[in-house]
Amino acid sequence: MINLFKRQIYLSESWIKPRTLINLRWLAIAGQAVAIAVTDFILNFNFNVEACFVIIFLSCVINLASSAYFRTEKRLSVLKTFVFLAFDLTQISLLLFFSGGISNPFSILIIVPTIVSASSLPIIYLIILGVMTLI
Repeated sequence: MINLFKRQIYLSESWIKPRTLINLRWLAIAGQAVAIAVTDFILNFNFNVEACFVIIFLSCVINLASSAYFRTEKRLSVLKTFVFLAFDLTQISLLLFFSGGISNPFSILIIVPTIVSASSLPIIYLIILGVMTLI
């Protein structure tokens, strides 16, 4: 059993291209910015808008850095894919924390990184992301 986990931890390559994750993150950033702006300016909900926009800005910076760093890579390693998805999960969690928590109608989106990991990562990384999602 332990050998199974060791083999899965040290797999060298996933099938995900870095460009795919970067483009998905840009799409998520745009959607998050629009949702936060509409909720604040049109619906006049009371939440920490500044913190939400700081989190979105940091995601933009990290995405720009990822675009430059992964420019030449064809496929991501399993560990790099896990780090990408763990960051996305953390970012969504922070946005939910500052914008209403579980009562936020977008709270279901917290499971998206775990779903992506289920189709692209070994089981040990899926379990770790699943536990992070539950916390």
